[in-house]
Amino acid sequence: MEAISNLILALVTWACALALLRVPGVIRAWHMTFWFVGGSALAGAAYHGLFHSTASWVAVGVLVVIAISYLLIDSAEEILSPHAVRIVVGVRAAGIAAYGVGWCAAIPG
Repeated sequence: MEAISNLILALVTWACALALLRVPGVIRAWHMTFWFVGGSALAGAAYHGLFHSTASWVAVGVLVVIAISYLLIDSAEEILSPHAVRIVVGVRAAGIAAYGVGWCAAIPG
């Protein structure tokens, strides 16, 4: 059942991403947020329905991290100055790098 709900979520968020493409003046990162949320939902459907492996769960986590990053950038671009947006992007990039280093350090071997 989880696989079906994740697949529906993926399709709905991708439909939203396509709809945003037709709206003038929308920041590109908003589109990317929806594409990556849909991708993480599809990866979740694959995890629950097909693979149920560590690698597929990692894919879900990575896609969620990317989607959240776009969401933060979207929000920053909507309300902050260009200088503040660069700071947010830099901090988020450092956070993603730390996430990657932490993940690599957790791999046994």
